[in-house]
Amino acid sequence: MTNEVLGQQKRRQLLQMLDRGLVMLHLDPREPGVSVPPQFAGEPVLRLNLAYGFNLPALDIDAQGVFAVLSFSGQNFGCTLPWDAIFAMTAPHDNHEGMVWAESVPQELAPYFQSLGVRRGAMPVSLRVERGVRAVEEEGEPGPGEAEAAPPPRPFQVHDGGRADDAGPRDPRDPTRPKLTVVGD
Repeated sequence: MTNEVLGQQKRRQLLQMLDRGLVMLHLDPREPGVSVPPQFAGEPVLRLNLAYGFNLPALDIDAQGVFAVLSFSGQNFGCTLPWDAIFAMTAPHDNHEGMVWAESVPQELAPYFQSLGVRRGAMPVSLRVERGVRAVEEEGEPGPGEAEAAPPPRPFQVHDGGRADDAGPRDPRDPTRPKLTVVGD
């Protein structure tokens, strides 16, 4: 699939999701053409929240990507986000349902998504949280137009009899992490 076709898919998906409310963009800020605050530029994953209701000073969604003026610790910053850098879009208040594009996933995350069967094109995803356990990502979610850098990459845990990439037992004090589930046809 060409970058132009992927960009068109991502643009349509973002516009549809924005019509329903808050959208979390998952992107690799190291990709060429990305402009974000310097403290986030070297991270493998950056998550940014967008919504029409935020009344952002600027939000432009076109064939090249997204330009948005977002607030980082109270300071506005004009972010340029090319479609090639955006690898997933989810709805935080709807079980993080959304889409992931395998071709755009950061190298560090590719094996995990491949283990879920995400190989090419767009795949619907949902982030499920186990009952009775509060997800780490839910604590301190960024507010309107704010951003958060992902923590340094950690080995993923594969649930329900899968292969665990991390050796040794899980520390019982660690909160249970939400599971990313590929939604099939």
